[in-house]
Amino acid sequence: MTLRNKVAMYDTRRIFIPNHLPDAVAGTAANYGVIFICPAANRYIFVGAEEVHTVAAGAAATLNLEKLTSGQAPGAGVPLLAAAFDLEGTAETVQYGSITGITIAARTLGLGDRICLVDTGGANLANVRNLEITIELEELVTGRAKEAPTEKEQIFATAILYGAQPQTAGMYDKFFTATKPCRVIAAREVHTTASGDALGFCQVEKLTAVEAPGTGANLLTNNANAGFDLNGAAETVQVGTLTAVAADLVLAIGDRLALDPVDAHIAATAGLCVTVELEAVE
Repeated sequence: MTLRNKVAMYDTRRIFIPNHLPDAVAGTAANYGVIFICPAANRYIFVGAEEVHTVAAGAAATLNLEKLTSGQAPGAGVPLLAAAFDLEGTAETVQYGSITGITIAARTLGLGDRICLVDTGGANLANVRNLEITIELEELVTGRAKEAPTEKEQIFATAILYGAQPQTAGMYDKFFTATKPCRVIAAREVHTTASGDALGFCQVEKLTAVEAPGTGANLLTNNANAGFDLNGAAETVQVGTLTAVAADLVLAIGDRLALDPVDAHIAATAGLCVTVELEAVE
């Protein structure tokens, strides 16, 4: 979701990226990981976040957001909030993250930087259920006078497989449905644990309104058209090379994006995140 805002002499856009840890998924520490991969350098600034859960932790537990560069593991990055969210806080009550004291430089995302959920509490998280967190980014197009035509709307679609979920082929599925005509312009992937298998790959595909996952148009040409290498180095962002078939990159209303793995070769993969960037088209 995006909102436009004219500030000073620049055209800016506020982008909201929601993330949901459903039911008991929120109760396991290993399921907290990367939720966004930045597609451009020095263009997006983290400006806020909101969190809510339906059941609170039974003991002390917190959640912060962290900026990671490629290769950094969760816990080694730069905190984005002045104070962590209290997961022991009252259920169904929205908490608003503060960026007071966090410099703009610290909150500015570089190309391939990631935003990661970092929890504390370990076993104390066990009672947490249905955690929803929305991060807010501001996109600044420097040098664009506010009277000039605005750029095309950017859309981010992120697929997240928590913890050990990437080890199960059935967890790779549809993750975006187009509500307006749009075009895929970039894709990136990262995982916390590699597959341990040289044949472990994951493709991003476009599905028309009637196609099932595994039958659509492959959008990546990496690794001889197999897609992202799930056996690649952990915590290292991979950049997708998009197909040269321009029509395959354009989604009509109702078209979808899905992940398609090489089923028999994903046994050790953990903590997978794929972010696809799209732009609206007329």
